[in-house]
Amino acid sequence: MEQKLNSSTTADVTKSSHTCTKPIVGGRVFDNENDTPILGKIYNVRCAKMQYDSGKIHYVPIIGKSHLDKQFSVNFEHYHIDGRFKSNLVLNSNGYTNSILPINKKEYSHNYYGTFLGIEIKRKKCIRLTTGIMPPKEAQDKNSNYMKWYNSFIGKSCKGKKCPHLGTTMFEVDGRLVCPLHKLQGCLTSEKIIEYVH
Repeated sequence: MEQKLNSSTTADVTKSSHTCTKPIVGGRVFDNENDTPILGKIYNVRCAKMQYDSGKIHYVPIIGKSHLDKQFSVNFEHYHIDGRFKSNLVLNSNGYTNSILPINKKEYSHNYYGTFLGIEIKRKKCIRLTTGIMPPKEAQDKNSNYMKWYNSFIGKSCKGKKCPHLGTTMFEVDGRLVCPLHKLQGCLTSEKIIEYVH
């Protein structure tokens, strides 16, 4: 399967997009960063085509662009999972997970979901309205790389619901703004990043 990769790396972000390998049918593609889905509705969703060692193929909804997270020692390109849409992955009730989808499986063995084969558009049902990374408990220690990184953003602007990290659109969750990628949290009124809320 041919896949095209355009990349130009800046800081911790690989601004790349993997070209969809099949034509889109049945309407427009859901914009997972700007569109708000409706529970129970079915959308054309960008999915990572993954293959287990057994040969079985499954499709995992993704959110955002592929990127690196050097601040967490994740020095390889990966996608984040969009837990708002139905898949065969086991996520918590809010659609949160501490797993990611590496472009190269040799880079990452935690919660292995298979080999990345490309991006395809699949019809997926919206089963919840929240999703995002769920930092493991050890990452929430004040001296961890994650919390040091998080604290460096406190007070920065998230005007227009745009996360100051990668510009991802933040969701409204429990009265605050939350980035669906790395869980930076913001105040709805001041539109600035606030201290981490567990």
